[in-house]
Amino acid sequence: MIMQTRERRRRPERGMALVATLMMITVFLILIGVLMENLAREVNVSGMHGRSNAALRAAYYAVESMQYQIEFNDAGAAPGVVPAPFGGSWVDQDGTNVAYNVSVDAQRWTSVLPYYLVHATATDGTSTRSVDALLQKMPFSAYNYFTISEQTNLGGAVVYTNGEQFNGPVYSGGPMIIDYQDAQPSIFTNEVWTASAPHWIPAAPSTPADWSAVISNQGNFHIVSQPLQLPTALDNTSVEYASLTGNPNPSSPPTIPTVQDMYINGASVVGGGGALNTGVFIKGRATITSTVVGNVDTFTIQICCAGLPVTTYHMIVDYGASTTRITDASNNPVANYTGVPSGQQAPGVSGADGAIFSTLGYQFNAGNVFTGQYTFATIDNATTHPAIFFMGSQTYAQPTTDELAFWSNDMLLDDVSNGNIEIDGLLLTGYYGECTATCNDGTFYNPFCPLIGGCAGGTGVLTLKGSLIENVRGKRGTLGSTVSGFSTDSIYDSRLATKPPPFTPTTTEYDVIALCTTDSGTTCGN
Repeated sequence: MIMQTRERRRRPERGMALVATLMMITVFLILIGVLMENLAREVNVSGMHGRSNAALRAAYYAVESMQYQIEFNDAGAAPGVVPAPFGGSWVDQDGTNVAYNVSVDAQRWTSVLPYYLVHATATDGTSTRSVDALLQKMPFSAYNYFTISEQTNLGGAVVYTNGEQFNGPVYSGGPMIIDYQDAQPSIFTNEVWTASAPHWIPAAPSTPADWSAVISNQGNFHIVSQPLQLPTALDNTSVEYASLTGNPNPSSPPTIPTVQDMYINGASVVGGGGALNTGVFIKGRATITSTVVGNVDTFTIQICCAGLPVTTYHMIVDYGASTTRITDASNNPVANYTGVPSGQQAPGVSGADGAIFSTLGYQFNAGNVFTGQYTFATIDNATTHPAIFFMGSQTYAQPTTDELAFWSNDMLLDDVSNGNIEIDGLLLTGYYGECTATCNDGTFYNPFCPLIGGCAGGTGVLTLKGSLIENVRGKRGTLGSTVSGFSTDSIYDSRLATKPPPFTPTTTEYDVIALCTTDSGTTCGN
């Protein structure tokens, strides 16, 4: 009887345990359900983030595709033509095809450099991303150094080595010869593009220490498949027309003066005057002396050759009063103009500009100082290509605002004295297609340097503050156990990349200078 009583008492206890177990299972199921719901939500959010990122990457790819199409058009397919909108698909890392569409604003800014505003949109599932990009066409002055051939004007080889340094972008048609030593300062501190594999001494860089001696960031050394080219002879002619008429691209070629003289507004300065609407055109060879006092730049321009007497003018450019006065060799008045021949107007806008053109080349005297924005150019084509002679330094009075460019087929550093020389601005030599084989045209060189041996003229440092563009490398000095001639110190002027000197030619390359997402309906770059 006792045993039966105990058994009956245990049955309710077992029932309670079963109820407790079922309650715990229920709680666990609820918790698992919540966790599964949260997990599903997280998976869904992760998927949305993944699709969003894929759409954004596709939009970036669409911008690059449009950039390529613009460059392709400007390289010759359809120069200046705005590409039509187009679409396509981009394959993401997981193999997903992401659709995109891209277009360009039909109107560009009326600025000196061409700019395009690109709109790209891509969609992956329910995720749509939009990007705007501002593209700028790159002028040649965006390069610290640019050369088509690594052969010198005398046929010798050029070596890039530690001890010299390029702190701006460099382009080489190649093959570059790069001689580096570990633990030395980098030869290049910005970016390098070359169209062929370099010749490395002692061997191709293989360690971080090797690359550090070559360039400060290994990822900035690029070997490209599409070579760049020099400007064309037509680009040079545009400066001539701008100097004479104020319009670099007239509907028909203007009549070029045949009488030795200086011309403003398309007419001789003798008896001239009124509003200044052009640059300065010189028929003959010009010897230039320039001095600056305050806001006044006084040019002495001596015009000669072809057996004629020398004609001398003083051109007094007063930036404060915005006037240009011309006097003769004895400082007698010749002409008075309102306005100054400095700077460059936007395309299609007439007015004064900084194109100064001489038909028989230039000699720039030593110690010249300039203020304002000018391009000194001479004829550079297949039949006529006089040179520019530098007798010494050519510098800015105001380094933050002044800009200069010098443009001829060849430039000669014609200084036999010992001492340092500085030349500020863009030095542009040579033109596209002038050589079908190896040649020595389009170069900046020291005429006192022979192919073999030391240089008989000048010893010092040539400081180039700006850009040097050459067809072939010019020999300006020798280094090593003996030093003769000039060693070159290149200092990049980044101002010239976004606001170049007047009528600087542009490459076929466009750079993305601004990039932003516009998913919220906002605009970018307007």
